[in-house]
Amino acid sequence: MLQRKVWFVPFLLILLLKIPCVSWGWSGEVVGVTEGDTITVFNSKTLKDVNIGLYGIDTPEKGQAFSKRAKQFTSKMVFGKVVEVHRMDTDRYGRTVALVSVDKKLLNKELVLRL
Repeated sequence: MLQRKVWFVPFLLILLLKIPCVSWGWSGEVVGVTEGDTITVFNSKTLKDVNIGLYGIDTPEKGQAFSKRAKQFTSKMVFGKVVEVHRMDTDRYGRTVALVSVDKKLLNKELVLRL
């Protein structure tokens, strides 16, 4: 029984280190939705617009099936609202890749659940 639980401790430690800390994030108002997986957020600290790609999400491109549905869902959920941005990476286009939360919901997760 003890041997089965031994793997759990390192797994839990790695998982906790991978989860972004709330203090790493910043907040701002969503001022644009380019596609279902790309938004523009006005960073209230730097007073600049930041293009955000949603971490772990790839919605259909404009003109592909369900692209309008994905963009409408994202717009309805975050456009004009203040969101929390938790930066994970920067992509090859220079966009910030992030987890985005609004009203205690993670946009990245909601897109997967709803579409």
